[in-house]
Amino acid sequence: MQKFCLGCMEKMDASVEICPHCGYSAGETDESLLHIPPGSILRDRYLVGKSLGSGGFGVTYIGWDQVLHHKVAIKEYMPSE
Repeated sequence: MQKFCLGCMEKMDASVEICPHCGYSAGETDESLLHIPPGSILRDRYLVGKSLGSGGFGVTYIGWDQVLHHKVAIKEYMPSE
């Protein structure tokens, strides 16, 4: 059985804990409690991975579009004001 690495969205064997492609460990957590947890599903379509960065307008995550079957960037709009 295969699963997606939440760090790079590459397919990997379900029995593996550390991604052979990027080294991401399934137990890693984001530094902020405001970030969407990796593994969340948005709109019954998008698998959310780890956060790639944040700034004044929000957070960007790596993701997987389960309909079109490719990697995406998910941007969460969170203005600081």
